[in-house]
Amino acid sequence: MTTSAPLRRRRPWGSPLVIVGFAVLYIVVGGLLLWRVPEPLLQNWLPGSTVEERGKLLGTAAQIVLFGLGGVIAIVGVSLSLSRHRQELEANERDDQRHADDREKEAIRRSEVQLQRRVDAERELRTRFVTAVDLLSAQEPIKRIAAIYALAALADDWDAHGRPDEVQVCIDVICGYLRSPLPEGITTTPPLETAVKVTAVGMIAARLRDGANHSWCEKEINLERATLDFPVVLDGATINRLGSVSLDEAVISGNGYVRLDGLTINDGGRVSLKGATVRERLVSLTGGTINAGVLTMAGIVVDGGTVGLHKLTINSGGLLAVHLAEIFGRDANLDLALIAINEGGRVSGSGVIVRDKGAITASMMTVDGGRLELDDMRVDVESTAALVDVRVQAGEMSMEDLTVRGAVALGPTTINGAGTVSLDRMKIVETGGVATADVRKWFAQPMTINGEGTFSLKELWIDDDGKLALKGLKINDGGQVLLTGLAIFNKGTVALDGATLSMGGQVEWAGASSTDDGPVVLDNGVHITPMPAVSPVGDNAEFGPNDYGVDPG
Repeated sequence: MTTSAPLRRRRPWGSPLVIVGFAVLYIVVGGLLLWRVPEPLLQNWLPGSTVEERGKLLGTAAQIVLFGLGGVIAIVGVSLSLSRHRQELEANERDDQRHADDREKEAIRRSEVQLQRRVDAERELRTRFVTAVDLLSAQEPIKRIAAIYALAALADDWDAHGRPDEVQVCIDVICGYLRSPLPEGITTTPPLETAVKVTAVGMIAARLRDGANHSWCEKEINLERATLDFPVVLDGATINRLGSVSLDEAVISGNGYVRLDGLTINDGGRVSLKGATVRERLVSLTGGTINAGVLTMAGIVVDGGTVGLHKLTINSGGLLAVHLAEIFGRDANLDLALIAINEGGRVSGSGVIVRDKGAITASMMTVDGGRLELDDMRVDVESTAALVDVRVQAGEMSMEDLTVRGAVALGPTTINGAGTVSLDRMKIVETGGVATADVRKWFAQPMTINGEGTFSLKELWIDDDGKLALKGLKINDGGQVLLTGLAIFNKGTVALDGATLSMGGQVEWAGASSTDDGPVVLDNGVHITPMPAVSPVGDNAEFGPNDYGVDPG
């Protein structure tokens, strides 16, 4: 507390006693002056005057004396008034200072009281934390459930207390419990323990929803390397800024599944399943939205299970990463159906492996200014990559360096505007097949390329009975198919049955080469000899038995 310098006390000139004293003194002095002063003044002013003459002027002289006394009185009065005003100001100053000192003392007192209350409250919260943690190790499941509720409520109280670090501590304890391994000799989570863990997941889910009273949307939810043989339902979760949900290297099996339907990732938020294993179970992220955030499944292993990303919307700055994913086993599927990749959004999936009857599907996907990358993907025997009814509008779909031993379906893909689908350096080997229509009856409509759309198959390699089927391909309004550097060997085949070109459409295969056992096949088994770039005949050309250097064979 600051102290003010004491004010110097002055004599109380304006007090009533002083005023009365001055009045009496004035009367006495005035009477003496009126009695003694006029006569000497007249003698001094009129030295030659007579007594009678001075008597006539005595009244005037008395008036002059009175006027002088009046002036003195006026001066004294003003001085007294100023003195009194100064005293009042000083008194007010003293009062103000006293009030300020009192306020400062009260503020300090309140601050000390609040500090003490805060210390007491934090001591109580820490006591509750210790009690809740102790309950987590109780034998009775009901006590462990009570501990989960207590920790969640404690986190809420810490949040109201303005301590986000302590909120994270409570979250870490709950997540640590969910990650804890099963006791030795027990391979699956018992039903009563499942109830405890489902309760813990529910506490997390409620606080990850947008608009929660005590939000965890910017907290770290760490379930890394957890064995999830129980349901993890986080529907409607919102992850903002530095918030994250991590299931890296988690194993989802048994009765477990992960559901994040309606997920929203904003402004740097992150959801990760890097290296997770989905063993004959389900991971669902239906209807989610990524806004300048990241959803990564890099290195995920789908072993007979399903990862469904239906209706996911990826906006500017958003990223879905599935590179190095491995999908294998009957019914194993990475399902990208109805995903919308908008301008600035991206799906990165380089190095994906589909084997042992696994599948990756992307039916009705829309690439509108965004980018889909499935480069270096490998589709093995009896496995499938189906990009059915994909629409590429001013965006890019890249499947370069694709190796196909199984089946790849690309129809009825539509490429509009300046959209591009690139399968450059693709290798089709060991009875593998790539088709744009009628593959295993998944769809009936062919690929269509409009406007300035481009379907690029540069440096395509077809070997060992491999087949590229572009049946019914429609190339309109300046669209183009690039087969530059095509190489066909050992009974490899390119089929263009019923392909049509109109309004400046073009198929180019400059520099193509083949062997006797590797022809390009048109309608009715007619062969075509590789040649320089092909231009349409008329406005609506169609590949047929005697067009474009056909050899009836």
